[in-house]
Amino acid sequence: MITPIPFDPHRFQAAARHYHARPPYSPRLFRWLADECALTSRDRVMDLGCGPGVIAIGLAPYVDEVVGIDPEPEMLAVPGKRSPQPAWRRRCR
Repeated sequence: MITPIPFDPHRFQAAARHYHARPPYSPRLFRWLADECALTSRDRVMDLGCGPGVIAIGLAPYVDEVVGIDPEPEMLAVPGKRSPQPAWRRRCR
C-alpha cells in the first residue's frame, strides 16, 4: 500500500530562490503549444501549479491573459522578477 505524502503548502518555499538557475524552455515550445491548443489573442490561460511562472510567461505573448496559481507565495513572487516585459507581469498573478 502506498502511503500518501501529507500536504505541506510550504514544501517548495526554499526551492523558489533556485529557479533562476533552471535552463529555459525553447521559445519554439511555446509557439508549438499555442498552435496545438489553437490559442488566440482573445484567450485566457490558467497555469495551475505554475511555480515560478515559466510556462505562464512563455505563453503570455499568445493570449490575452495568463493566470498563474500556486500554493506557495514564494513561487508566485518569482514571475514578476523574471518577466522580460512589464506587460507580461500584469498578466501573471
